[in-house]
Amino acid sequence: DLPGWRTHEGEWQAQADGSILGKAVGGEMTLECKALIGDSFEIRGEFEFVKDVERLNQAGLLLACAPDLKERGMRFRIDKRRERNNVELGNLERDVMGGVTLATGTRNRFLVQMWKRKVTVYVNGRPVYIASDVSNRDIDSVKAGVALCASRKQGLNYEARYRGLQVRRLAEMPEGFETGQRTDASKGSEPR
Repeated sequence: DLPGWRTHEGEWQAQADGSILGKAVGGEMTLECKALIGDSFEIRGEFEFVKDVERLNQAGLLLACAPDLKERGMRFRIDKRRERNNVELGNLERDVMGGVTLATGTRNRFLVQMWKRKVTVYVNGRPVYIASDVSNRDIDSVKAGVALCASRKQGLNYEARYRGLQVRRLAEMPEGFETGQRTDASKGSEPR
């Protein structure tokens, strides 16, 4: 159903429009990309909160995770609550996305770039983390991979749709990585 990907938690389905719909079961959903891409890569695409859960809606990625997710690496997640929208990267500080609306049913673009032991993240063209140092994380650069995920232990049954996913290895530091001024960070991806 989803060549190159493996379900670990939740329910994942390819949709007729080429998108991937993830449904949390008991608050968990994880879909692993089988390719091991190392510690220098970028992943871009779009996510959409499909239905409103009263307390929390979530979509995200696992970065630099080990095969079969035995080591979870670092979590990048987007939380949508009634009172605020947050982005969190691993155990780094939580950023409140002032002025950024994440409405249910609206497509939101993301671009996550990992170069060696630093990460830059854009949401809807806006940099929310810039060259954040994650060198304290236990990341095996040779076996690193990525996964789509969301995780809350509160038993919430939220849904998130992903579109236009593109994952690629990086051979050199990306343009604007250390300044958060990537010129194409706000471009959408073609659904696939």
